Amino acid sequence: MISLAQIVAGVPTVAIDSYTGMREEVVHLIEVHGFRKLAFIRGPVNHFFAQERYRAYTDVLATYDIPFVLELVTRPLNWEAGDEAARQCWMKTRLRPGVDFDAVVA
Repeated sequence: MISLAQIVAGVPTVAIDSYTGMREEVVHLIEVHGFRKLAFIRGPVNHFFAQERYRAYTDVLATYDIPFVLELVTRPLNWEAGDEAARQCWMKTRLRPGVDFDAVVA
């Protein structure tokens, strides 16, 4: 057995560098597109790679002196909860694309 992107004790894991990938994505949105209001859809709290992506997002915001806005970040969600994430971003918080945020990072 081999695990894909989920660390399981005693099982070899095929993984990607989630931190660097997310960091490059967020830097691109800031440097190339000039975006500074970036919404973020969080993955599961108990998933290492989801946490690495979230850490990269917060690190890049700090590097570029962009304030962290809690309302732009969903609570941790399961991978299958994309529709719930959208509802959190747009319906419950009343955030408006293009006004309250420039892009959604996931």
